[in-house]
Amino acid sequence: MGSGVSTLPTSKLSISSVGRFLTRRKGITANDLPDAQIQWILMGEESSGRRTLAKHLQLLYTYQNKEDLEEAHKAMVPQIRIMITQQLQILAQVAEQELDYEFGDFSFGSSYDIRIDLELLQQMSLDQVEQPWTREDADRILRLWATSAMQGAYCDRGVVNQSRQSRLGLAREINESLAYFCQPNKIDDLMQPGFIPSFQDYLRFPQQHNLQGVKDHLLIAGTGANTTTIRLTTLLNTPTQKWMSSIENGSLIAFCVALPCLPLSVKGNKMNPCDYNRIKTARSQFSSIINMSILSSTPIVLIFTKADSCSIDDPDDVRKLIHSFVDLSKRELSIRVLLSNSMKEKKVRSIFVGLMRATIELGLERTKLKQKR
Repeated sequence: MGSGVSTLPTSKLSISSVGRFLTRRKGITANDLPDAQIQWILMGEESSGRRTLAKHLQLLYTYQNKEDLEEAHKAMVPQIRIMITQQLQILAQVAEQELDYEFGDFSFGSSYDIRIDLELLQQMSLDQVEQPWTREDADRILRLWATSAMQGAYCDRGVVNQSRQSRLGLAREINESLAYFCQPNKIDDLMQPGFIPSFQDYLRFPQQHNLQGVKDHLLIAGTGANTTTIRLTTLLNTPTQKWMSSIENGSLIAFCVALPCLPLSVKGNKMNPCDYNRIKTARSQFSSIINMSILSSTPIVLIFTKADSCSIDDPDDVRKLIHSFVDLSKRELSIRVLLSNSMKEKKVRSIFVGLMRATIELGLERTKLKQKR
């Protein structure tokens, strides 16, 4: 059984990183912030780390102390139970009706009939998950999750995610988080009335977003006169022309790229084919964004994530990879590059300060370019 102990930070998070940065930078004050309300737009290719970074920033710069964090994480528990119940119901239906997987009529031992388990699963009301699962409910979920039919449907979740519920936004898309939360220790945790999800649970839980694939948060950093409000907009899908025209006046665009993190597959190659194709796609997307005329004066930061698990050992090769993105720029406004080698609190705060520095300095650079014109 899981411990249910929170791994949240214990120190108060009200110290102003912005204030400390401003006092260290000679000649720069809070009045130099380019907008009354700063807007940061996070974007990037799939698995670029942008959603994880957004969650970290939200965690550190929205809630102010451990008690607030624990209450916010407690409120997540019923949502996790809803996600598991709903997605298993969808998987079970699609497995038999569309993918031709068979659960059969066999029994587990002498007491459990899988057909009865399936019927009881479909009868589980999403309105009842405010209360912890019973032992019977938890065992039933684990038995069904272990069946070959359910595992087959999970592997074919690309088909499952085309179901009516997913397409209409009535259910979360099925991804790796379901397997994470269907582990026996996690199911046992979700049975406990006082369970508080860990920070890792928070990162694994897919946050719901609107049908346009956009997630907005208001970050608040600092106290008193140094308080700064930042609207953090995370684009979860490939940005469309409509969205590009709506964010051209944003304070900063942060484009995330995950460094190669899989083992090298062929001797002499710098990265494996999977990473190569992913980075090639990211480079193409970045090129189309950075050179758009409507974004020619929008500050842009390039964030390379997952540096701690990068499979490229030679620093020169990493620099070449970074320059292969930076050199795509054909505009006057410069690009800033940030390297994220960890998602620990201290490192995330460093990323925040780097984004604030770029917001101020590139904002000043943008103003000078406009004055020249």
